[in-house]
Amino acid sequence: MAQIHTLEAPEHPTVGGALIVYPSGYRQQLTWRCSPIQAAMADPQRSGQELATAALQGLLDRGLRDDADRTNWSSMAAGLAAVYRGWGDRGRARESQGVYPGAGAYPPQAT
Repeated sequence: MAQIHTLEAPEHPTVGGALIVYPSGYRQQLTWRCSPIQAAMADPQRSGQELATAALQGLLDRGLRDDADRTNWSSMAAGLAAVYRGWGDRGRARESQGVYPGAGAYPPQAT
């Protein structure tokens, strides 16, 4: 079963990400750039599906078919949606305290 970890950088509040560790030990990083308000207001199901699609495509592009086959993609999409939504909620709370301004949205990327 793959594990998902949230990636955050306080010095870059409009950049977030997730680290996925697959059964083989392969690690994949997904990143996004948007204002936390946009992330908190996004449709969580759609966001999770888009991130999971990027993750799957990244595996297939690297020929990691076994990890792709061993991953429950419905659970992956739900987990990534929770990470994205949580990142947005935390950022929105910081932003409401005047800690930093927001920025424009960019699509997720798998590395």
